[in-house]
Amino acid sequence: IREKMKFTALIRTYALERYVHSGIIASMDMILSFISTVITIFFANLVISNLTISTKTACFIVAISAFATCVAILSMRTHKIIIRHSTITDIWKLAIAVFIKDTIVAIAIAALIVHPSKMILVYVICDAMVLFTLLVIARVIMITIYETLKQSLISNNSRKNIFIYGTTDKSTALKVRLLNSKHYHVVGFMS
Repeated sequence: IREKMKFTALIRTYALERYVHSGIIASMDMILSFISTVITIFFANLVISNLTISTKTACFIVAISAFATCVAILSMRTHKIIIRHSTITDIWKLAIAVFIKDTIVAIAIAALIVHPSKMILVYVICDAMVLFTLLVIARVIMITIYETLKQSLISNNSRKNIFIYGTTDKSTALKVRLLNSKHYHVVGFMS
């Protein structure tokens, strides 16, 4: 029992005081970039009828993509961007990082692959859309998990469960006011 209490205290301290280590976020960004690149290569093979990407070319694109992702992450510091406390300028940093990555990859494709014009266009458009979407969704999921964990730790120990009597607009307004209360947790309504 004592070990469980220590473990719960450790989780509570970590969850309430810290978010997620930036190294984990940078690793997640790299993995999402890899997934985006693989999806994009597959999509390019489907969309462009006379294009067949060899395994060697695909590996080259993945390697350049990994390098470009490292450059983009470090230059724009996207591993420090957590949407929870962000502004629109932080979201633009994600978009600029995606643009940097795709620009580096497009230049490498143009320099090293014969007749790459269709492939560059498809790659840049598809990868930009997929990667930006994955980055934003991953951060929203991280926030949701963090907030759920934080609420469960707070509500289990220090907040009293209450019911609100009535189902009028005033009752709903009271629930909204008590959403972030440190003392009360609204369990439901009674009429």
